[in-house]
Amino acid sequence: MSQQQSHQRAAVGTEVTLIGSLERIVFTQPETGFMIASFLPENTRERITIKGIVFNVGEKSIVEIKGKWEVHKIYGKQLAVHEFAPVLPKSPRGIER
Repeated sequence: MSQQQSHQRAAVGTEVTLIGSLERIVFTQPETGFMIASFLPENTRERITIKGIVFNVGEKSIVEIKGKWEVHKIYGKQLAVHEFAPVLPKSPRGIER
């Protein structure tokens, strides 16, 4: 099982690196770059919630994120992002997006 496939089973506090699509921005604070969003890791159909300083990217952007799993007492398991980078498209179809 790859890291991509097992991301939801990772223990709280585990650091992971994922590449995927920023599906929906739930909340953003433009002044600080703080964002809460729905993220779809590549090769999965299971969205996860991410939070952290993520700026200058919009919905449907492909990004690589690094973070640690944590459990919020109200919202449940989410990935606290501490590093991110846009992923440049490699195909003509990706460039069109």
